[in-house]
Amino acid sequence: MTGLVNGAIVEFYGFADRDGALICNDIIATLPAYMLFELKLDIGVEISLPGLPPSVIGIEPVSLTYNGGRGKAITYFQFPVMLPYAITDYKC
Repeated sequence: MTGLVNGAIVEFYGFADRDGALICNDIIATLPAYMLFELKLDIGVEISLPGLPPSVIGIEPVSLTYNGGRGKAITYFQFPVMLPYAITDYKC
């Protein structure tokens, strides 16, 4: 989709289960099915998923395996997101 690329401005909206229902607990014991974000800029495409407000999208977790060597490996799940960070030459 146009605009859904690195650098898109979004705001965290919440977590949802497999049925798309928002998880409203303070304590989350298992990995949610989706992490929800709200698109903050007009990207020229109307996004509307059933049961969610307009411009709210979900990201599924991915499975990654780290090989530690000597026959030891670990598989873990995480959401493929990264917090933004910016610094200008003026701030340096």
